[in-house]
Amino acid sequence: MNDGQQEIYINLDDSGKLTSKEHVSVYGGLVFFSKKEKDKFITQYRSIVKDIRCGYCNSVCDNNCPEIKNTNIKPSDKRRLMNHIKRYFIVGLIIKNDDVYEHIIESKAARGRFIDYLLRRLIKPIVYSDLDILISYQDSGKSYVVQAADLLAGTIRKKAIEELDGVNSLADLFIVLP
Repeated sequence: MNDGQQEIYINLDDSGKLTSKEHVSVYGGLVFFSKKEKDKFITQYRSIVKDIRCGYCNSVCDNNCPEIKNTNIKPSDKRRLMNHIKRYFIVGLIIKNDDVYEHIIESKAARGRFIDYLLRRLIKPIVYSDLDILISYQDSGKSYVVQAADLLAGTIRKKAIEELDGVNSLADLFIVLP
């Protein structure tokens, strides 16, 4: 890292897809402003996951438990993890699929460009200056921050679907586009 530059870690995951079959799609994630902050999050999150994960084994726990995801977590465990996640800088992007132009939804390439555009918009409230971006993709089964982003995105999406008519009220908390 050069002098005067800061490393920022943005970990995102999606919930729902940008299709005409779904009303809402969401990106949610966590932002860390230092490696130390990210490592602290991972250590504490991992500790909580290790404490609850054997409850998700189908048989006797052999410490080879399935990944805890937004779709398979018990409400009490989700609340525990979300209470930890909410201590950090979180972001959410809610896409109202019904308001997206049909030609974008119908074209895979256009959808990809549109999502790239929306993610750039999401990152610009976070970063207000020039930046160099290094993108890496992670396996959620091996990354606690991606697992946390999955949980967050699913939670945001559930809330957006519940309040579909009033989804703009969520704009106080998250970016709602288009």
